[in-house]
Amino acid sequence: MMNYKLRAAKMADHDLIYALKSESIRPYVEEIWGWDEEFQKKDFNREFELLEHFHVVEVNEIFAGFVQCFSHDRYIEIAEIDLIPQFRGMGIGSDIFKKMMTEGTLCHKIIRVGCFQKNLRARNFYQRLGFVQFEGTDTHALLQYEGCTIIPYNERYRDDMIFMVLEAKNALGRTPRLNEDLLDIQGHYLDRGDMFWLALDANDRVIGCIGFNSIPGTTEVTLHRLYVKFNRKRLGIGTTLLQTAEAYIRNQGKTAVYVHLGGKEYFESHSFYPKHGYVEYKPSLMKKILD
Repeated sequence: MMNYKLRAAKMADHDLIYALKSESIRPYVEEIWGWDEEFQKKDFNREFELLEHFHVVEVNEIFAGFVQCFSHDRYIEIAEIDLIPQFRGMGIGSDIFKKMMTEGTLCHKIIRVGCFQKNLRARNFYQRLGFVQFEGTDTHALLQYEGCTIIPYNERYRDDMIFMVLEAKNALGRTPRLNEDLLDIQGHYLDRGDMFWLALDANDRVIGCIGFNSIPGTTEVTLHRLYVKFNRKRLGIGTTLLQTAEAYIRNQGKTAVYVHLGGKEYFESHSFYPKHGYVEYKPSLMKKILD
């Protein structure tokens, strides 16, 4: 992906942003209502008065596009995101969306976005990222990304969870074999007084999991099976699962959490856990003291 940066928009960016927005929406507006340049400029000028909602995308200090978004109590609204043609298809738009989706997941907010019904390129892009249409008109489609819902393990999701784990392992280049405990969550976790959680998406499909076992005779536990669906990584789902588990473990009076990182193929784990306060005490073994 091409390197880029986001910065707060300035009044001096007005003309560049308006020109890009006009170029992007004009074909659809013209077909539906007809293009009225005077009206479009006045409408944009009213929006641009709320300058704090605009951010400029830059590549090597060059104007590459803009983002317009609003934060509400329950959701974050991405009102507009446009890149000039030479910077499209380079992963910049996807990266911006994924960062905002991560923010939404971590602060428990829905991400909403709209587009013209006929803008199939945009709709397909949003749907590939996991957005689901929740409303629509003759002219516009409204889509949202709900992050994930964390629930205690339920046997009805067993097969879907297994399929998700096998996919995740396969994406890492590993032989997709299942650990014995994943075939019997009830016996290996719940019947022992421990816990196991699932992350579900808006379509009620399993996109992540995590569990723990208590270490007998101690106030310590070992985490197991933190997996996230391969195409939903880096969206805050793993962090949400980990935070859910740690909060529960802490409330049970436990004082420390151990985790085995696995081999080098689990390279993501080796960077993920240190970001959340885990410290390596032996090769591939980490520990976190709970406050």
